[in-house]
Amino acid sequence: MKDTAENIKPDKKKRTWHDYLDYVNGLVIEGITLGIESSMQYLANQISIPYNRHHQLPPMFDVKVDLRDRDVVFDPSIGCNDRKNGIRDLLQSIMDDFISIAIQINRLDSAAGNVSGDFLVEIKDQFTLFGSMQVIFKNFRDIEVATRDFIDKYRDKEFLWKETLEESF
Repeated sequence: MKDTAENIKPDKKKRTWHDYLDYVNGLVIEGITLGIESSMQYLANQISIPYNRHHQLPPMFDVKVDLRDRDVVFDPSIGCNDRKNGIRDLLQSIMDDFISIAIQINRLDSAAGNVSGDFLVEIKDQFTLFGSMQVIFKNFRDIEVATRDFIDKYRDKEFLWKETLEESF
């Protein structure tokens, strides 16, 4: 924008210059949105059970199943946890990092004195990104269901590890 302004020397107070800034800002927002969208689609595919089976991909996360204090636990946990290192926490952090691209780029119209800051507000308003997040969460819910189904296969043997301390003496 600086080069354009130096070459054409527009009257920066005129409506046409502001319209041009809005147009270019729109292109930047579109580009940022497409970049984030493609990253989210890639993530959604990586956690999609059917996609991974079809393409014979290895799992994105390695989760151990363990018996602790007579309970079946996952390490790391599947959902959120206090340490913020559960799989759901990690996915949310990855999506937040994708969106943080919007704060790395200064607004083009900030030099005109209209606004300051970045494109975060505009990016958070993009409906397509909301849809991409929903696909990621849907694929993750499928993983949670598959995990529950895996554990349920062993419920009839639960008595082996749920035995009370009194019974074991």
